[in-house]
Amino acid sequence: MELTVVSRYLDNIFDACRAHQPAEIDLFDMQHWRATLLELNSLLAKKGEEYNFVKTIILSYEHFVESLPKINSSYDELSEIERNNFIIAIEDGYAVMLSRLKQLRFNLSFYEKFGYFNNNVVAVGANGSGKTSLADNLRSSLNNNGLVISAQRVLFIPELDNIPNPQLSQERWVDMNQKSRTFKNIGDFLQIKEEFGFVLENLIAKHCSYAIDMLDSPKGGTRPPSELETTLLIWNNVFEHRKLKLVQGIKLKVFFNDKSYEPIRLSEGEKSALYLVSQVVQAPIKGFIIIDEPEMYLHKTIISKIWDMLERERDDCTFIYLTHDLDFAVSRNTAAKVWLKSFSYPNDWDIKSIPKNDIPEKLMLELLGSRKNILFCEGTKGSIDQSIYEMLLPDYTIIPVEGCMNVINFTKAYNKIPHLNTKAFGIIDSDHHSSERLEKLRDKNVYNIKLAEVENLFLEEKLLNLVAERLFNNRVAQIKSDIIKELDKEKEIQASRFITNKINNIFNDTHVVKANNAEEIEENLSNFNAKIEIKKWYEERIVYIDSIVLGQNYKEVISIFNNKGLKAIVERHFGKKDYTGFVMQLVRANPDALKIVRNLLPKELIE
Repeated sequence: MELTVVSRYLDNIFDACRAHQPAEIDLFDMQHWRATLLELNSLLAKKGEEYNFVKTIILSYEHFVESLPKINSSYDELSEIERNNFIIAIEDGYAVMLSRLKQLRFNLSFYEKFGYFNNNVVAVGANGSGKTSLADNLRSSLNNNGLVISAQRVLFIPELDNIPNPQLSQERWVDMNQKSRTFKNIGDFLQIKEEFGFVLENLIAKHCSYAIDMLDSPKGGTRPPSELETTLLIWNNVFEHRKLKLVQGIKLKVFFNDKSYEPIRLSEGEKSALYLVSQVVQAPIKGFIIIDEPEMYLHKTIISKIWDMLERERDDCTFIYLTHDLDFAVSRNTAAKVWLKSFSYPNDWDIKSIPKNDIPEKLMLELLGSRKNILFCEGTKGSIDQSIYEMLLPDYTIIPVEGCMNVINFTKAYNKIPHLNTKAFGIIDSDHHSSERLEKLRDKNVYNIKLAEVENLFLEEKLLNLVAERLFNNRVAQIKSDIIKELDKEKEIQASRFITNKINNIFNDTHVVKANNAEEIEENLSNFNAKIEIKKWYEERIVYIDSIVLGQNYKEVISIFNNKGLKAIVERHFGKKDYTGFVMQLVRANPDALKIVRNLLPKELIE
């Protein structure tokens, strides 16, 4: 119906309510009803009516219009009796009007938040982000233009004794798919007990009906497969070691080697795959397929295979996956990704697009789920860096990203993302970096421990003294002396590594100036190389190391000495095989030890 006509209906309803002031009607909200129609009009002008989501919105719009009381003239032209009858009709139908308007608003808002997609979408959200509630809201908004596959599935496969009635089977299947899956009482759970049976019953009923139609049709040519045949083909391609077949026209049977058995004996993953395939192939043409927790019950080795096949089979449909499984989200590499940031009951979702930047997609999805500020550190998952920082900085989500350049780049990239409730920080070892470079990094929220590497935290003299007291072994002076001697032995290696790292940092920070021809490239590279003074820097570093060794400056030694084998010196003197593990237990249990180590961290991270 033309929006101008509907706008006139709304004018009459508003004029009547303004004149009679019914207590149950919100006049302020009613003033904004027309704005919803203008939003729809703008969307239709941009997108047309061919997109799946537009068809769904139009259906909800038509349902809203159906609920409006209508008069053929303006409200001012009505008689007193007609006005009274009109306001009674408005009051009687107000709840339905409001409900359908809310559904229209939800649809407009939802598809806007999803970027008016015409492609598959993965919505990632943590527990409590409203994924199941979103699925349920979508179920009521689809208006038979799609299918919602709930995360709640009872994988019970019944046996059929006779050919199901096609019309009755279709009605049961449609009714089943329209029911809520929020399960707020015990009766709701009983609904899904027969669900798998309804899915298969409808599939087999349509197959039998299709077979009869084929008998009546002219012979010759190839016929398209039935939905049941498509289901079995996909399932058998996923599980190649066994075959699922229809026998006796109405029964499914599994064949493995020379044996056969009932499908009830399939594994949970095999039954789940059969359920998912059976549902997807029956989804409405050019509709939506919304799947809550698409990875549930499926082994990781088959998840991508089964969904890839289903997306190819139903390329007429738009798939919307609701998941918290990051591996699954990343596997849908052609789908748009959105983040369910938060949810307010009953139907308000804060949905954000997943930004594209230097951070890998899987890591970005992991970060967006954090409610704490992010701290990027060096090392890999499960490394000593991660363990130490998680112990010392429990108010941060610690994310190891291997090298210091990733720490720097990911911190910058994350903090450029708008609308986040968290910030990112980086922490790196001093690790042969110059003081000038470290100072510049502080402006980018990247801080350093004033030690060559994180393990050197446990070589702090105060901590060594505390350990010595615990072990009744006062050999701290010998430990310090041996570590200083070890640096003196390795000074050429340490100086060489420092210079190598310095050159790499200069190159990473400056690069070669862009050029327009080969001659300029050579000139710019020559100018860059002229800044690299290897011999001078090396000699200066040797002089510096000699000075701190001569001065027995232990604090300075552990701030520049990069050698993971130093703990072996401590273990030898203290008689402890796993010094790192021992100290970590001590730090967790002893407030004095914790304070000593935390004081070595950048003050910006501990204040």
